[in-house]
Amino acid sequence: MAASYETGIPGVFACGTALHVQDLVDNVSREGEQAGLAAAEYIRGRASSGPAVTVTAGEGISYVLPQRLKLSDIMADRVRLKFRPSGRLKEARMELVLGNQILGTARKRYLEPAVMETAGPKLLEGLKGKAAPGDRLKLRLSEGGMEHEESRA
Repeated sequence: MAASYETGIPGVFACGTALHVQDLVDNVSREGEQAGLAAAEYIRGRASSGPAVTVTAGEGISYVLPQRLKLSDIMADRVRLKFRPSGRLKEARMELVLGNQILGTARKRYLEPAVMETAGPKLLEGLKGKAAPGDRLKLRLSEGGMEHEESRA
C-alpha cells in the first residue's frame, strides 16, 4: 500500500476498513477522501510516481501503513505513517530507522493498541535525502522514551 492508497495493482486504491480496522469513523472518511483525490490524480495522469522505499513494523508495533513510500511524496511532506502499537506503552519513544541509523524520533505520552496512531512529517524529516530506492525503513516503539534525550542522526 502506497501513501496514495494505491495498491500493488496500478489504478486500484483501497482505504478505510478494506485496508485495516478503524477505531473512528473520522479516520475512515479522511482516508476515503484522500484515496479519492489520489485516484482522480491517477486518472488525470498526474499521480506521484518514481522510486519508493519499504516501511515495516518494528518492535512494539503491530502494523504500519503505508508499506511503500514514494521518495517524491516524502520530499513534498505528503506522508503520514499510521500504526497500531502491539501493547500499552507509557512515555513512548517512536523511532524511524534505516539500517542501524535512527533518522527521526518522536514521543507520545501514552499508546494503546485500540487506538490508531499517526506519525507525521516531523518524524520523516530525517529521511529526506538519505533514503534510496529499495531501502527498508522500520518504525519502532520503546517505553520510557520521555526520560531520554532525543537523538537525531
